[in-house]
Amino acid sequence: MYKIPNTTSKEIAKILKNRLFGNNDVIEYISTDTRENFYNNTCYVALKGSSFNGNEFIDDAIKKKCRLVITDKYINSKIPIIVVNDTKKAFGLLAKAFSQKTNVIGITGSVGKTTVKEMLALVLKEKYSVLSTYKNENNEIGVAKTLLSVENNDYCVVEMGMRSQGEIAWLSYIAQPNISIITNCGTSHLEMLGSEENIFKAKTEIINNTKKYVIIPYEKRFITYSYQNVEPIFIGRDIEYFNVCYYENGLKFSIKYKNITINDIELCTFNINNVHNALFAIVVGVICGLSNEQIKQGLRKYKGENMHEETTQIKGITIIKDCYNASYESVKGAIFSLKKYAEIKNLTPYLLLGDMLEIGETSQEYHYRIGELAKDLGIKNLFAIGKYAKYLTDGYSGGIICNDKKEMAKIIMNRLNENDVILVKASRALKLEKIVEEMKEIKNE
Repeated sequence: MYKIPNTTSKEIAKILKNRLFGNNDVIEYISTDTRENFYNNTCYVALKGSSFNGNEFIDDAIKKKCRLVITDKYINSKIPIIVVNDTKKAFGLLAKAFSQKTNVIGITGSVGKTTVKEMLALVLKEKYSVLSTYKNENNEIGVAKTLLSVENNDYCVVEMGMRSQGEIAWLSYIAQPNISIITNCGTSHLEMLGSEENIFKAKTEIINNTKKYVIIPYEKRFITYSYQNVEPIFIGRDIEYFNVCYYENGLKFSIKYKNITINDIELCTFNINNVHNALFAIVVGVICGLSNEQIKQGLRKYKGENMHEETTQIKGITIIKDCYNASYESVKGAIFSLKKYAEIKNLTPYLLLGDMLEIGETSQEYHYRIGELAKDLGIKNLFAIGKYAKYLTDGYSGGIICNDKKEMAKIIMNRLNENDVILVKASRALKLEKIVEEMKEIKNE
């Protein structure tokens, strides 16, 4: 349920550029879920997705005495309705119109955007009231929900995902970020967009709707991009890190940004990629007036969770659960991180890998390369699951393939002990966390 300024149904129809059928009532709340308790003067938006259809619940909304329904099909009803072509787009327009004034920071990129979002929110919270995208709600519905959830927050950190051209343009249009971040443009989405150049074009759509700053990697494509009405800040040129070292709980490093030097920044992670991710949060922290100590304190609170480098133990075996998503670049970084973690903790490293999806025709090659890297880095053994498991094990010149999650859990539990650590990583669709859950069940038997 989202509170909006008192607005008439006709005014909402005008925002959506559609006709109102029925009475012109005052609207105070917007809901997309009829399981909620409806307040007086609620507008119900019948959202549709691949696995749900809000039109099926219009009768429920009417029973709860909603005052307006926004739907994509005409219904004969005593309740006023507005018929639109796309209810998700309509919901986005409502978010643009009614989200409270705040400083929006938009984040997109092939990999790392969720980590950067978490780091940045932690840093800004050292001084300000901050709202950020919940978990991975980074599509057109999730972004609109985040914007409508703002309540007197100084900053709103919005993660923006995409699956096709034009999606980032739309999300940034409704969010209107003051500052935008593009973490990188890698191989994710190759299958859908066809080329890295198309991925670059899709990610840079955010720039056209950005008001002040865009923070991007210091790479040729970004260097030669034509920036208009926005100031580019380059990670790797305008801000750089140095003196990286590992300690028992993670990483320490220093940075230099313009005339500012911050020493002994601590991150509770062994993944060197997260030093790069932290630079985005540091730049925004400086822009937003945080002190060096506030920035350090915020980053010190970062820890992997929600299947991002989430560490646990089962029967003494250390498990690094990093199965939120996977691209070629992120898997490489995770394996290097595993190797370093094992060295510092004096453990033997193992890998449980599944498919890296959405990388198109290069899939076989990239899975083979990952297997090669695992062998080169001295990973003790590779357990593989999924369509491309054979290419992982071919590159590794060995390993174990098993496509039954329960059986794979038994194999791992029989082969590993308290002196071992295993990284679990794959694209989200493979749900490799279920193997970890099976391992817990075996432990309890």
